[in-house]
Amino acid sequence: MKKLYLVLTFLFLLSNSLLFSQKTIKEYEHPSIISFETMPAAVSGDKTSSLSLSDEHFKHLSHSLKWAWNANSAYWSIKQDIGYIPLKKKNDAFVSTFVFWVYAEKPFPEQKLKVEFLRNDSVKCWFDYNLDFTGWRGAWVAFNRDMQGTPVAGMNAVRFSAPGVKNGTLFFDHVMLSSMQDVRQHTADFQAPYVNAKSENHWLILYKSWKKEFDLPLNTTVSASEKEGAESVQNRLVEMLLEGRRPKPTTDLKKMFDQYRISTNADGSVKGLPVFFERYGETYEYLGADRYNKIYDNPMGLRVAGQTLWQLAIAYNYAKNEKDRNVFAGMFTLLTKHLLDQGFQAGSGMGTLHHLGYSMRDFYPSMLLMEKPLKEAGLKNTVQQAMEWFAGTGEVKTFEKEREMDIDAFNTNLIARLSSILMIDNVPEKVRYLHAFSRWVDNGYNYAPGTQGSFKPDGSIYHHRHNYPAYAVGGLSGAVEAVYLLRGTEFKISPSSHEILKNALLAMRFYCNLRTWPLSLSGRHPDGQGQLNPEHFGRLALAGTPDGKAEIDPELGGAYLRLMEKETIIAKKIKEARLKPENSPIGNRTFPYSCLNVHRRDNWMVAAMGHSRYLWATETYRGENMYGRYLNHGALQILATGNPISNEGSGFRQEGWDWNHFPGTTATVLPMKELRARIKNLDQFSGFEEMLLSDEAFAGGISLQSKQGAFGMKLHEHDKYNGSLRARKSVFFFDNRVVALGSDIESALPQPTQTTLFQVYLDVMNKPFYVNGKEVTEFPYKETLTEDKTVISDGLNNYFFVKNGTVEFTKSIQQSLHEETEKPTSNDFALAAINHGGNLKNGRYEYMVLVQPSDKELKQALKEKEVPYLVLQQDFTAHVVRDKKTSVTGYVLFEAGKTENNACVKEWDTPCLIMTDESAPDKMLVSVADPDLRFYEGKSDEQLDEKGKRIERSVYARHWVKNPSKDSEIKITIKGKWNLIKPNENVKVENSTVDTTTFLIKCSNNTHPSGVFFELKRN
Repeated sequence: MKKLYLVLTFLFLLSNSLLFSQKTIKEYEHPSIISFETMPAAVSGDKTSSLSLSDEHFKHLSHSLKWAWNANSAYWSIKQDIGYIPLKKKNDAFVSTFVFWVYAEKPFPEQKLKVEFLRNDSVKCWFDYNLDFTGWRGAWVAFNRDMQGTPVAGMNAVRFSAPGVKNGTLFFDHVMLSSMQDVRQHTADFQAPYVNAKSENHWLILYKSWKKEFDLPLNTTVSASEKEGAESVQNRLVEMLLEGRRPKPTTDLKKMFDQYRISTNADGSVKGLPVFFERYGETYEYLGADRYNKIYDNPMGLRVAGQTLWQLAIAYNYAKNEKDRNVFAGMFTLLTKHLLDQGFQAGSGMGTLHHLGYSMRDFYPSMLLMEKPLKEAGLKNTVQQAMEWFAGTGEVKTFEKEREMDIDAFNTNLIARLSSILMIDNVPEKVRYLHAFSRWVDNGYNYAPGTQGSFKPDGSIYHHRHNYPAYAVGGLSGAVEAVYLLRGTEFKISPSSHEILKNALLAMRFYCNLRTWPLSLSGRHPDGQGQLNPEHFGRLALAGTPDGKAEIDPELGGAYLRLMEKETIIAKKIKEARLKPENSPIGNRTFPYSCLNVHRRDNWMVAAMGHSRYLWATETYRGENMYGRYLNHGALQILATGNPISNEGSGFRQEGWDWNHFPGTTATVLPMKELRARIKNLDQFSGFEEMLLSDEAFAGGISLQSKQGAFGMKLHEHDKYNGSLRARKSVFFFDNRVVALGSDIESALPQPTQTTLFQVYLDVMNKPFYVNGKEVTEFPYKETLTEDKTVISDGLNNYFFVKNGTVEFTKSIQQSLHEETEKPTSNDFALAAINHGGNLKNGRYEYMVLVQPSDKELKQALKEKEVPYLVLQQDFTAHVVRDKKTSVTGYVLFEAGKTENNACVKEWDTPCLIMTDESAPDKMLVSVADPDLRFYEGKSDEQLDEKGKRIERSVYARHWVKNPSKDSEIKITIKGKWNLIKPNENVKVENSTVDTTTFLIKCSNNTHPSGVFFELKRN
C-alpha cells in the first residue's frame, strides 16, 4: 500500500505539471449557462449565508459557487427572468426544464435541498432534492411534470435552501434556469425519484430497477457446482476480455491520463477536467450548439474516459513487472476516483442517462479486470455499486416474461450486468444474482411479437421496429457471449434459446454476401459499409451445439471458417476439430419480418426488399441518411462481385451516388434538394427522426422448396412527399434468371418516374458495357434505348433484357450530396433506368436479369429471339410468370380474383403469393404465402388531414406494435383433379370436381415464413 501511495503521489504531481490538454479541450459556453467564473449580479443570499467563488470543485470551466450557511432559514437566490416556457399542448415533445449541478463534500442523510421558483416574491412551483450523497450530482427537472405547484410565465427568481440542515456547505455549478429538453429523456435517481417517474424506457428505469426485490430466495448454502460455475464464468470472461489484446505504450497511456488534470484538495478530495455523459450535450442543442457527440468527442466525454480506463486495465494485466503494474494501477484508481467524484456513482442520474450503455461499455469490463487494485485502494464496493446502478442490473431481480428485450440491452447491458454481479464479494448473493441474470438473458432470446425487439421466427433481429443488422451486430456480441460464458454451468442458457440465436446467425449469413448486407437493410446508414461479425459464429460454435451433444457446433464452425477475415485463436480451435469451411449458401429464402426475399447461387446473391404499413421504407435522423427516401421502393440489388464480395465491389460508392436510383426501385426523379428529408419530432414517443410507412399491407416473398422464389409489393409513397406515386411490383427468381415486372405505375408529378436497372461506380472510365450488340467504352456517354428488346450489361457480368421500355443509359461524372454531412460529392458512374415519364398513369415495365452467366449461357441468351419465360398476367390484379426451363410458375396476386389464362391456379380468395412446379408428369409442387404480416386487420390505421392526405406519425405510437402476426386462411382453386401426396395439417381439400380442386391453406409467417409447401398428385 505504501508503494502504491508513492506512485499516486507522483502521479498527482505529474498531472498538475502537464497542462497541454487545456489548449485542445474547449468546453461549451453560452450566456444561458450560469457557470460562476465570476459572481453574477443576480446572485444573493441571506445574512446567515456566505457566497463565494471556488476552485475546490467545479463541473464547468474552473470555478463553482460555494454556499456555506449556519441557520435552518438560510437561502441563496438567483433573481432574474427564469425563461420558463409554458406547454403548448399536453403531449409536447420538448418541455421547459431546470438544469443544475450540486456538490456535497459530505452527505446530509435524510435532508433535502429545496428549490423554489418565484414570481414577484411569490412561490409558484418547487421541488425537493435529497442530499444524502458526496461528489457532484446533476438533474433535469421539468417544470410542468416533475415539480410541485404550478409554474407560470414571468417567474423571475429561483431560491435554494436546506431547511433541515442548521449549517453546511454545498457547491453549485452549470445552472440553466430554463432549458428545452426532450420530454422522454429526464432520468430519475436517488436525489429526484419523482423525475419522469412514469417512464418505462429501458435506459431510464434505473431507479425502479434498483428498488426491486428478488423473487428468488437467498440460499445461504451455495452448492459446489454453483460456486465452481461462478468462478468459471468469471475466469472465462476475463480470458475473453484479454484475448488478443495489445497494450499501448506507457508514454501514450500517460498522455491519455494527463488530459484529466487531476489534483487533490487539502481534504483529500480530487478535482480535474469535468467529465460528462455525452448525451448531456443535448442540453445545448436548442441553443444552436453542435450535436452532443461533437461537443464531447474528447476526454470530457464518458466514452473517451472509459477507453482510457480500458487501455490502462489492459496494460496492467499485461505488465511484466510489479513496478509497471503499480504505475498503471495508480493511474487507473485515480481516474476512477475522479469519475466517481464527477457523479458517476450509484444513484446518480446526472440529468439524463438515455443510451448510456454505448458510452459506458468500456467502464464495466475495465473495473472487473482491475478488481484487485480497486480493492487495495478501498474503491471496490463503491465501484461495484456504480456498475450495478448504471447497468440497470436490478432489472433482472424479477421475472417479466412479456417484457421487451431490446437489442441494445444485449449490446450494452449484458456484459455490463454480468461484470457488476461478478464484482460482488458475497458468494450466496452473487449466485442468486447469476441465476436471475441467466433467467433474464434466456428470456431475451424468445421470439418477440409485433415489431418489438429482438428475435423473430424468420431470423430477423429487430431494433427501431424493423430488422436492423447495424444494431444487431452489436447485440449479437452480448447474445453470443452469454451462451459462451455460461455454458456447462448451473447458469447456462436453455437449448431453445441457444437454437434461436444460432438460427438468427445463420439467417444473417444468408442475407449477407460475403459479410456485407444489402443497401436495403442499411437503415439510416446507407454507406455500404455494414457487415456481419464472423467472430459471433466462431465463438458460438465453441459453445457447442444447442442440444449439448457436440463441444463445437459444426454448422457454425463451417460458417465461421468461410466468413473469417484472418487467423484467430477461435479459428485454430475449430480447425483442430477437423472442420472445413462451408460452401456458400444457395437457394431462396423469404424473410417476412423484413419484407425481404433473398436468392443465392454459386457465390452470388440477389435481394428484393420493400416496405409496408408495418415496416418502414427507410430511417432518417438529423445528419444521417438525409437522401435515402427511396431505399426500399422495391429494391433489387445484386451482390456478386468484389474481393471479397461487397457493396463496393458490386458497384456502390456513396460519393457521387444518385439517391434517386437504388437498383430495382421505382421512384420519381427529383433534384437532390427536393429529395432531402424534412425531419420532425412528432410526439413524445419519438425523437427527431423519419420512418415512413405505406398504407399497403401487401409486401413480402415466397420460396418453393428453398430453391426458387418470388417477391411482390404494392408501392405507395407517403403523402408527406409524393403520395401520388403508386406501383405494383414483382420479382421472380428462377436459378440465375430474375424476372421483374411492374404495372399500374402512376405519379402526378411532372418529373419523370423511373425504374432503376443498375447504378455502378466506374473504377475505370473506359470500362466496357454491352449495349444492344455493341461494346461501349466511351466516357462520358449517353444514349436513350427504345427498342422492343434492349439488352444491356452493368459491367459486372449481369445482363438486363428489357422489353418494350425506354432505357436511359449514361456514363458520367455524377454530382451528389453526402448522406450525412450534405456536402457535395462526385464520382464516375454508369446508370441505366427505365424511364416511364412524368405525369404518369398506367406505367409498366418488364425485364429479366441474367445473373453472372457463363460465357456459354450468355452466348445462348443473346442468340435466342425469345426470352426464357412467359408473362401470363401483368395487371392490377396479378403478375404471373412461368419459367420455361424449370416449369416453375410464380404468382404475385395483389387482389382476390380469377384468371382466364393457361396458368394452373385459377382462383384465390385472398391476396397472396403462390409458386408451382409442374416439371413432373401428374405431379405438382405448391407453395403458398401470405405477404401480409397481419399485426392488425382491416383498413390501414393511417390518419388523414382535412385534405384526405396521410399525416406523418411515429412508428412507436401505433396501437398494434405489440400484436403478434396472425395466421390466415387462403382458399385457392387449381385446374384439374388433385390429391395431397402426404397429409398436411396446414392444407386440406375443400372441394374437388372433374375440372378443378379447391384447397384451404393455413398460412403463418411464424411457422412457415417462406410459405406453406405441399405436394400434389393428379387424381
